[in-house]
Amino acid sequence: MGGTTTLSLALEMVRPGGRVSAVGVDNAPSFPFPLASALVKDLTFRIGLANVHLYIDTVLALLASGRLQPEKIISHYLPLEEAPRGYELFDRKEALKVLLVVRG
Repeated sequence: MGGTTTLSLALEMVRPGGRVSAVGVDNAPSFPFPLASALVKDLTFRIGLANVHLYIDTVLALLASGRLQPEKIISHYLPLEEAPRGYELFDRKEALKVLLVVRG
């Protein structure tokens, strides 16, 4: 999602009649929504989680073909056992994306 700073910027920059969509997870407990500005701009605001189940097969096929290269955004690779540490790094904004690796 990018965090509250990114969301504030999107709401400020959206054109009149535009739409701001926030997909993903943010750990902020609340967000000061600019209600008066949103009303005057007549904007649409949507928020929710990504529909992972709908897109997982397509994403896995893109990964397998090499057309999708996630290493460009993954900052940390951690074993599954270190998942709590990965969440801590993400919460402190010390990690962009953490890939949890299952060793088999």
